Amino acid sequence: MSITTEQDNLHEIHVQPKSDIQSGIRTYDTIQEALEFAGAGETIKIHPGVYKESIEIKTPGLHLTSTSENPDDVVIENIHISHALLSKSDSVTISNITFRYTKNVRKIVKMSKEQLKYEFGKGELAELTKELFSAVLEGRDSLEKMEKGELNENSNENLNENSKENLNENLKENSKENSNENSKENSNENSNENSNENLKENSNENLNKNSNENLKENLNENSKENSNENSKDNKVVILEEILEKPQKNPINNQDNNQNSKINEELINKTINKLEEDQKDKQTSQETTKTRITITDTKENEDFCAIKVDCGRLKIINCKIVSQDNGISIRNDSSLTIEKSTIHFCSEVGIITREFSSLIIQDSLLEECKTAILIDSSKSNQINNSTIKENDKGIRIKKMGQSMIQNNMISQNKKYGICTKNKASSLIDSNKIFHNEVGILVTKDSSPVIENNQISENKTGISVQDSSNPNINTNTIFNQETIGIFIKNANGKFQKNKIYSNKSNGINVSNESAPKFFENSVYKNNGYGYLIFDSAKANFQKENVYENTLSGFHCKNKVSITIEDSEIHENEESGIFVNLDSSCLVKKSEISKNQMNGILIGINCEAQVIQNFFNGNGKKAIKAIQGSQGKFDKNKFKNSKCIVM
Repeated sequence: MSITTEQDNLHEIHVQPKSDIQSGIRTYDTIQEALEFAGAGETIKIHPGVYKESIEIKTPGLHLTSTSENPDDVVIENIHISHALLSKSDSVTISNITFRYTKNVRKIVKMSKEQLKYEFGKGELAELTKELFSAVLEGRDSLEKMEKGELNENSNENLNENSKENLNENLKENSKENSNENSKENSNENSNENSNENLKENSNENLNKNSNENLKENLNENSKENSNENSKDNKVVILEEILEKPQKNPINNQDNNQNSKINEELINKTINKLEEDQKDKQTSQETTKTRITITDTKENEDFCAIKVDCGRLKIINCKIVSQDNGISIRNDSSLTIEKSTIHFCSEVGIITREFSSLIIQDSLLEECKTAILIDSSKSNQINNSTIKENDKGIRIKKMGQSMIQNNMISQNKKYGICTKNKASSLIDSNKIFHNEVGILVTKDSSPVIENNQISENKTGISVQDSSNPNINTNTIFNQETIGIFIKNANGKFQKNKIYSNKSNGINVSNESAPKFFENSVYKNNGYGYLIFDSAKANFQKENVYENTLSGFHCKNKVSITIEDSEIHENEESGIFVNLDSSCLVKKSEISKNQMNGILIGINCEAQVIQNFFNGNGKKAIKAIQGSQGKFDKNKFKNSKCIVM
């Protein structure tokens, strides 16, 4: 592939095969070279193809796009261990391209600080390390073919083109010295034959020896420069390559035009387990082991297809696939994603850090470990998008303002949305279904959750760990278990509809103290409300009806207040107070429950004031022996009044 610039249009740079180049167009070898020559505000157009390079954008206002406007036609795949695209400029736009990050050729392990270190993240790798890393990447295609059985196990693979050139240069340089030495040692009759054989052996040994010495010098120099900056907690990335020593015929001369490949030994042994013992560094006569150690000095360094370190980047109609993270945003940068697909990421689809900002619109995030991770970001908007079939959907981890609106969030294995650690978010008008938990609110979080349709999850909403949300005007139905689960948390719940769940409508437990206003809780296959284990709750203007058990069931040292509510047509009692619990029921209508209006259990206390009882099946109020009650200004119709 080559990169071309049309002289007739100074604002466009083209990437296309050389065979397509027309007269009057400048050409470049790589996308990165085009980026370096491009001026502010120019457009780089890429012709169809797979481009194996990691690119860095430093010029503001660039637009990088494909000529076909189809992201499947242009693929940029990383050769850098960290990223396929690194954006470091302002007002950059990327459109109609697929970015693919692969880690087939890297191994991440923890190493001791005594080992040689090369600092990662401060410029490009040393030339020697880049050459070796490129060689490993060239061998990946052969590895994939070999795994499919398309290559003969006994076939001799070619070295890459760089290796050929380097080998030929070293052979020429060493030939003079070796020929003189060999001519002295051998007889006149055999001098030509022996010198040729010794030349190959000695040149190979010198090549391996020189490469090892150069590598050690480069690594030692870099280690000295970086040793003062590396901390004890640094992560270390190891790339170990085992290069088979060239034999008599290292290059297949039968087809010099064939694409360069790496021999089977390199493919099978490219990434090996690393010995911890430093004494195992000796090089055998048949193999040369080269270790490159790269120290990651940044906290939370991300491996990803696209990395945004600063400035503003817009991504339109792109596809991102990654064997690690898809997109990483940090350092007060800003990212807008429109009409794009982020999928098949083995870690996080999009991760935000360090006061960055994110806008996602009309996009698809699917089949990632986590679709979106909001971590220490400033503001985020996720609108009109689909988040499905991930392990985790949207995870809001730390403080910051996030707006999640009008999305389809489904089939995530753990949760659709999780907000935690004092995060403040607006979750509005989403459809959330077929997740383990629709929305998880935990660890002192205080989101506003309103106007959502939450259905067919295992649990609709779970509120835990000192959280204090506002949950309003949601429709929560057909969960496999509970509509809303509240444990050791507070919050306000207003004008929600919770119905037809396969267990209770709402559970409140473990010293929680929520407040409920004007909710409708009905037709659940269990209790309307189950309040237990020292919880306290306040209910006003509730409508609780047609549940298969009691409307309210309180047990284990619970204290509740019910006021101005309607509790009717439940299949057991309207209110059941049990096991050392207490309740205040005031100005409510309790009618047509199949058993009792209110059932007061042993060692329980009830204050029942100014209520209207009508047509309850057995008793309006039944107080079991040992209970205490205060009954004042109640009205009864078609019910027995009070039975002690």
